[in-house]
Amino acid sequence: MIATFPHLPAVIDGSQMQDAVPTLAVLAAFNETPVRFVGIANLRVKECDRIRALSTGLNNIREGLATEEGDDLVVASDPALTGQVLPAAIDTFADHRIAMSFALAGLKIDGITILDPDCVAKTVPQYWDMLAALGVSYTDVK
Repeated sequence: MIATFPHLPAVIDGSQMQDAVPTLAVLAAFNETPVRFVGIANLRVKECDRIRALSTGLNNIREGLATEEGDDLVVASDPALTGQVLPAAIDTFADHRIAMSFALAGLKIDGITILDPDCVAKTVPQYWDMLAALGVSYTDVK
């Protein structure tokens, strides 16, 4: 799926890849066309309501970037977001996948702040150090 970026399909059935949906949804923000995520109702009962967390975070980046339609998530997509400075505080809701997914937005947009970045310790405690080792710069605002 990621190999097709920025030409993700118009509809992505996340029922068989629940853990990948947060990453794909953040990437969809930079896609060339809108993307609807279906089959993801179970994301509402993970560490947090991930559908709501994704919608909230994407809309913090730019209002109207995401909408919830029932248990579907629709990401409006805007490749012009790349390279912009868009100060946005991303509430992770203490969910490691939300933090790690929105870190990807920070690779394409300046101004992304991940609140509670240490929540990644649940699965990848060294996540931020790994990004730094790849040349990704970030500021720890603890």
